Amino acid sequence: MPPKSIRFRATILYTSILFGILAIYSGVLFGVTRHVLYQNLDNELRIKAAEISSILKSYEKLRRLESPHQHLLNKLLGLPDHARLIMDDLWRSDMQALNLEDDFIEVVNAQGQPVIRSENFDDAVSQVFETQFSLSLTYEMFQNLRNADFHLRAVNFPFLYGNRQLLVIRIATPTNELNRTLNLLLYFIGAGIVLILGVTSFMGGFFVR
Repeated sequence: MPPKSIRFRATILYTSILFGILAIYSGVLFGVTRHVLYQNLDNELRIKAAEISSILKSYEKLRRLESPHQHLLNKLLGLPDHARLIMDDLWRSDMQALNLEDDFIEVVNAQGQPVIRSENFDDAVSQVFETQFSLSLTYEMFQNLRNADFHLRAVNFPFLYGNRQLLVIRIATPTNELNRTLNLLLYFIGAGIVLILGVTSFMGGFFVR
């Protein structure tokens, strides 16, 4: 087909229009899928943070029920803290039920100073939290954190401990699976566009002969 023929120009115009439509549709599909995946991940983080706050509040209530004399006697005799044993059992069960093993957990006070940190909270994670994670004392907030080694999705979850002390639970979870899903979607979208354009160009050239 001569490059300057009307048929050739019509084919190029048709292919360009089709590519534009496919690109717009694919962009909307990718954006909606990404939004849904992040929304589901944020809901999971919200549930985890709420459950941890419930554990901490329960621990505070158990400590209030235990008399100061009994607590001092247990400490002097080397007896285990009954409230702490209960909370340890709750924490271990929630670690499995909520899939917290790979998450980085930190509880900070109103000044941003850490009160509790998970065992896997190393210096690299601490630096990312300090430099990238904004602290909010008033509202729940989600944020992406990343460095050369990992990509994380994190939640900032403020709550009152003992109805008097403001604490913030900050949980970050790896986004490896989410990123892998989005990369596969991009691959299939790109391959699909190329395939559709190739088939339509071939069929168009076949019918105009």
